[in-house]
Amino acid sequence: MSKPTEKEYWSDFYVQSSLALAPSRIDVITSLFCSEVEETFLLPESKRDILEVGCGSALFSKLMAEKGYAVSCCDFSPAALAAASKRLEGLAVNVFNADVRSLPIPDNSVDLVYCGGLLDVFEDPSPVFKEVLRVLRPQGLFIAVVPSKSFSIQVLADYFNSVVHTIKSLLGQPSIYWRKYRFNLKHATTKPEAFYLMSASKCGFNDVFVSKGYPVPELSMPAALKGQYVRFIRTISPILQGKIFSKNIIFRVFGIYYYVVARKI
Repeated sequence: MSKPTEKEYWSDFYVQSSLALAPSRIDVITSLFCSEVEETFLLPESKRDILEVGCGSALFSKLMAEKGYAVSCCDFSPAALAAASKRLEGLAVNVFNADVRSLPIPDNSVDLVYCGGLLDVFEDPSPVFKEVLRVLRPQGLFIAVVPSKSFSIQVLADYFNSVVHTIKSLLGQPSIYWRKYRFNLKHATTKPEAFYLMSASKCGFNDVFVSKGYPVPELSMPAALKGQYVRFIRTISPILQGKIFSKNIIFRVFGIYYYVVARKI
């Protein structure tokens, strides 16, 4: 069987996987993240236009729309857009199909562009940075979530899962999540933080930095414990509030992603 393309993979992911809309620790952490974005970077009365690129099931767009921001989101996968539309039912969010390297959006028209796990898809992210820079207004912000390459509990969990699923496959009991783990593992070993910082700066962004966000990894555990894990994250969420953009080394070790933040001057 030939290796699926990126578009085929994501189409299969959103068609086959119920995880796209299932409650998880991502819901809790993304809610904290949205609050911190609003408090740290956005002035509610003057910076209200938000675009999520590579939106997937559009959790970020949903949470920011509920806060009253004018939100648009796009993806190149029709299956992802179907999941996004389902999540965004009842909200005034503009959902459209587009490639992030060629957005049907006027110059200088957006205050914040966000993407979660998109930059790492591209061997050369420069076209993404240049296109995002074009659509941002002066002082506009680009925030990208990138899987961590550094040593962390999450990386160890990814390798553990890879071994488990390999053994299951050899025994004739392949897991339905095997392709997902291999795909995510590939992404977790791509470019280092400095690569994205340099790319953003070369493309014209100013005030570029990296934080060690997402301080709670998706640990390997039986499905029966996942609900308890989510409840635990909700319990400790007040402790995490205000620390999503922390540069603390502890957040690196316990992190699953980091944030690349770049401002257009």
